[in-house]
Amino acid sequence: MIIVSDQETGTLLHQGDDSKIEGPKEWCNRLSEEQRIAIESVSTDMWPAFAHATLESLPGAEEKTTFDKFHIAKGFYANCELSSGTPTKI
Repeated sequence: MIIVSDQETGTLLHQGDDSKIEGPKEWCNRLSEEQRIAIESVSTDMWPAFAHATLESLPGAEEKTTFDKFHIAKGFYANCELSSGTPTKI
């Protein structure tokens, strides 16, 4: 699922079941060049399709994109489990 919102106001801008890279890219491509440039930040999970869609569709996305804390912590603890052999709950 993809949810696009204004991070300052919480206003929902787009919601869809876009499970492929085309979904986020299509949404971005509906924006004018001025609207894409005006986007100040992007928070996404670590799914490669979202990251690639952002990088391919938004000018300056390399400096504007962060990964959400939940997915970073989940990945960290998964790696801890692999190295220690001890299950960890999040």
